[in-house]
Amino acid sequence: MLSLDDDWSDLSSRLSRDLLHPNHFLLVRLAERRIQALRRALRAGGHDGATRLEALRRQRDLFRGLEAAMAAADPPGDLWAAAAERAEVALLEARGEQNGKMNCSK
Repeated sequence: MLSLDDDWSDLSSRLSRDLLHPNHFLLVRLAERRIQALRRALRAGGHDGATRLEALRRQRDLFRGLEAAMAAADPPGDLWAAAAERAEVALLEARGEQNGKMNCSK
């Protein structure tokens, strides 16, 4: 089951707020792991539309943060830029699907 309020998010927030610089390797690794977990959960399916949209939004936001950090740490950063763009497209497509379902139910 997809958990949107999980230990990874809490740990990442605490570390970035209290202990580490935002571009610290550990935060990057935590974000990568969270993205992987979100992707696995999304592929497994079985989520309602709102839960799926929230997971895609979180994935997009994590990629956006990683894109800036990885572009600085691992130039040219094209891999991360492309991944961030794909995450954005997936979210927009899912929003379109969700809006289509709502319009069809009227």
